[in-house]
Amino acid sequence: MSLRRFLTLWGPVALYAAALYAASSRSEFPAVVALVWDKLLHAGAWAGLTVLALRATHRGKSPLRLGATLAAVAIALAYGLSDEFHQSFVTGREPSLLDFVADSVGTAAAVAGALAWQALVRRNTERAPAA
Repeated sequence: MSLRRFLTLWGPVALYAAALYAASSRSEFPAVVALVWDKLLHAGAWAGLTVLALRATHRGKSPLRLGATLAAVAIALAYGLSDEFHQSFVTGREPSLLDFVADSVGTAAAVAGALAWQALVRRNTERAPAA
């Protein structure tokens, strides 16, 4: 794989993870963040990370394959664990098992969404009239 292709696939994963790290390093958040349930924020953030990891592990191709999907899930969940560990060093923050559970729910939702999207595309492709 060329360096350009590698960066195209894995660069978004790294940038997204860096943004999560930066957010996790904050002791205080903007007031608007307080309006959204913390667990929903975690689930949504990890769904995004998982989608990017799925794209990278599948090299931007479909259909989803078990090994590549499990690799993406492992990446997202390992990052969730490392995020909770990281928060133990941030003033005003603390690690939370429930936050990791929310990360896991977001990861599962992303995989389920990707599978549903794949099934929908396949169904529409099979129904398309032959030209």
